[in-house]
Amino acid sequence: MAAVAELGSLGIVATLMKLTKLQKKTLQYFESFSTETPTVIRQMRFNWFAWLPLLIIGVLGLLLLFTPGFECAGWLWIGLVAGAVFRDIGRFRGIVRVWPVYREIIDWQRVKELLKTDDKPDA
Repeated sequence: MAAVAELGSLGIVATLMKLTKLQKKTLQYFESFSTETPTVIRQMRFNWFAWLPLLIIGVLGLLLLFTPGFECAGWLWIGLVAGAVFRDIGRFRGIVRVWPVYREIIDWQRVKELLKTDDKPDA
């Protein structure tokens, strides 16, 4: 349920959201970069769960390499995994390069308000 708060003499109305777990985690992640630039390694650690299927497919691809008649399929799976990993690393590098712009346009006070509001128990 959204609550509406009046922001004093400015006459600005802000909607206070009930954040999902993913939204809250993402805002906490962004807040951790309010004073520093994100690194590729930190982004990889934040997104580790997305790499689990790639790891499984890569291991299965390795197993296929040693299965007579399925070597090409193994190389295909390994190539797909390598392509996905390099794609993700490229995206993470892009975020690092443009982060100074994001730092300037993100309303850090609003991020803090949303996180603080979400911590309050519902009435």
